Amino acid sequence: MLIDQSYFIGEINIPGLTSEDVSGNLDYFISKYETEYLRLALGYPLWKALSDSMDPLTARFERLLYGYEFENCHGNMDYWTGLINTPDEIQEGALRKTTPIANYIYYNWSCDNITFTTTIGEVKGKAENSTSASVVQKQSRAYNEMSALTDKMLEFVKANAADYPEFNNCHTNPFGRTNIFNL
Repeated sequence: MLIDQSYFIGEINIPGLTSEDVSGNLDYFISKYETEYLRLALGYPLWKALSDSMDPLTARFERLLYGYEFENCHGNMDYWTGLINTPDEIQEGALRKTTPIANYIYYNWSCDNITFTTTIGEVKGKAENSTSASVVQKQSRAYNEMSALTDKMLEFVKANAADYPEFNNCHTNPFGRTNIFNL
């Protein structure tokens, strides 16, 4: 796995990670949805090449994972932040851990945790001294940030097509944007 629970902070915070149940559930979502995201975003051929090149990591996949400057389609210099943060960036604390993968996982985790499956069907928890609020705005924000980061990644891959010959738009699934009305 490329990411771990430490990516779920700030706007995509998952409360209760010190609980074994919550922690185990999130690990399940990471293992399931990280692969799903990468296959949808990169397409199977490029995802397979990345998976097969993890040890040792080749330079082209190092740039995809950790970010790199590139010339965009308008001829301007741009920067792809990477699928994960470099160990140096994390140690320096210069930035928060950011990845479209975590946003995709958070979106799916929050959709799944709106209700809970019991022997009598789906139920919604009721907390004492609180009022239920809609999670749709946070879901939309996480999904849209994931989509924007994915667009930047695909722009990077297309600008460096010679480094990523396995990439083909026909193999990817565009994520688009969403809003609180699910439109």
